[in-house]
Amino acid sequence: METITHSWLNADGSVPSGSVKFSLSGSSEGPQGSQGTSISTEPVISPLVAGVLSQPLEPNVDQDGNPNGSFYWTEEDIGGSTPVSYPITILPGAASYDLWDLREVS
Repeated sequence: METITHSWLNADGSVPSGSVKFSLSGSSEGPQGSQGTSISTEPVISPLVAGVLSQPLEPNVDQDGNPNGSFYWTEEDIGGSTPVSYPITILPGAASYDLWDLREVS
């Protein structure tokens, strides 16, 4: 599992409420070396806690970045912001990723 993190802060310094939903695009086996882990397509809804996201997710590509045909569709629903959605892929081995770093390379 890799942990996806990010912190939000409103312009006035307050922390927003909201959630981020991760939905795998299709059922698949985990990356090579994950001992046949099956990744569920059940959406994962992660609420912000004090403006912070911390959500473990199973990688959907192998160490070489080879996709297994899937991606996580990510939907940000953060109070005071326009909802946005985009795909991300998660490589194994980093232990932690900032959500917006993943968003930039999508």
